Amino acid sequence: MQKNKKQNKRINTILGVYILNARVFRFSLDTFKRGFHRAADSSFGKVGRVASEEVVIQLISSKCMPILLCGLKACALNNFDIRSLDFMLNSFCANLFKQD
Repeated sequence: MQKNKKQNKRINTILGVYILNARVFRFSLDTFKRGFHRAADSSFGKVGRVASEEVVIQLISSKCMPILLCGLKACALNNFDIRSLDFMLNSFCANLFKQD
């Protein structure tokens, strides 16, 4: 029984995709979101408000979006996951352009 728990724990974190339920293949997007926010905050912290909005958008799309999208090619997204990613990106852009 313990071998199965250890084996499941190892499989759950393979390739950066955290599998929550293997029966219906549910996975967690939290690590992708955290990585995106970490990279975006770091990039935005370095250029700040000095760079134009176009430069910041280009920097985010070239350096941070691949972090968010790296493991999603292997996963089928349901509507909840798509809305979650959409809300995250919209709130980041609203914060970038100072909209509430």
